[in-house]
Amino acid sequence: MNYTRKQALALARQLRTCPPLSIKQSDHHAEQIKAHNRICPFCTTFLKDEIEAWDDFVQHIESNFSDALETPPAAPGQIRKLDPDLGCWKNNYYYTPPDVLILSVDDTIITVAQIWPDMILAGPGDLVVPRNLMHGLSELFIETWNIYAVDQSFLGPCTGTVENKVVDAVRQMDETPDVLPSWAIVPIPLKKNDPRQFFRELEIETGYVFSSMAVPLLVAHVEKETTPDILESMIMFIKNKIPDINWDWAPQSIDACLAAVRFPDHLLPMSAAQDDTRYLTAAYYTFDGENLAGVVPVECRIEHQSPSCDPFSISGVVDAPEIDVTGDAFKGFIKDSTNQTLTACDVHVDPGQRRFMAVFDRPLTADEQFCLVILHNNASLDR
Repeated sequence: MNYTRKQALALARQLRTCPPLSIKQSDHHAEQIKAHNRICPFCTTFLKDEIEAWDDFVQHIESNFSDALETPPAAPGQIRKLDPDLGCWKNNYYYTPPDVLILSVDDTIITVAQIWPDMILAGPGDLVVPRNLMHGLSELFIETWNIYAVDQSFLGPCTGTVENKVVDAVRQMDETPDVLPSWAIVPIPLKKNDPRQFFRELEIETGYVFSSMAVPLLVAHVEKETTPDILESMIMFIKNKIPDINWDWAPQSIDACLAAVRFPDHLLPMSAAQDDTRYLTAAYYTFDGENLAGVVPVECRIEHQSPSCDPFSISGVVDAPEIDVTGDAFKGFIKDSTNQTLTACDVHVDPGQRRFMAVFDRPLTADEQFCLVILHNNASLDR
């Protein structure tokens, strides 16, 4: 029987979104496994030959790179596994961290491209790497349309390398996807209802899951490295996006720039008139790696707020249906406009229910209010 793209897609779905044996055999994940099995055709029949086929394929893509156990410092051209501990559940699927190619290193910010080892799923815009230009894997292609930033702490072992000309070609294809280097293998064009189209959706979702995790660390990096020029650039970017935006005070930090923002009235969401229903407006920022890409106000419905005499807590729901908050970072602040100060508080998030709860260790004073910032990493998904 010939190996088809449909079979390759089915295997990719299992490797990307089905829990590995270590998770399946864990009592801690029992409820999530049940929920997953209700929607997954691959995991409902747990047959021995399926497990063996899985293990055989994993062995095929595992590195035989000789110095994999002595991971070198991150550098362009390295093929790295993302840390297995980053594996997570989303919508009853378990996302296993992918292998990536490092494109650039900027302090702790690592720009990567996702890779896949099964050539049958390569299509236009993918860079198929000849064997003489890589070391450690027998075959792979690079998804030049799936580039994003992660924190250095996300990197797992180095499992191979590619030549510098491969990294240069990926960067070039990021700008001009249709221009292949002369040495590259030309993939077969996509057809209608081609399994590779569904594979790309799967890969983009996988990249989004893990790049979104990096947003708080990337923002923390920007905060750490803040200079007057960086802060001024961020302020000017926001003003260019929304000319009549303002701040409660002149921001002197990235946190203040993000949290003390005051949207003009004409951009504020129109809340439905309902008795006893209260809303707050969160500031929703999108990032391309460490660079700010956009800002919009997002309406959140308040479900509970503690009495003024109790330690402050507030819970609510992100009402905007067009925003998928899975993987986004939520930052809560107590804003004191009189004294021009911000105090961070813990925010607990249930992405599936779009709910958040912020908890503070003291009551809110009359001069203070709660503000919510949501950070989203675009992960190059717009291409």
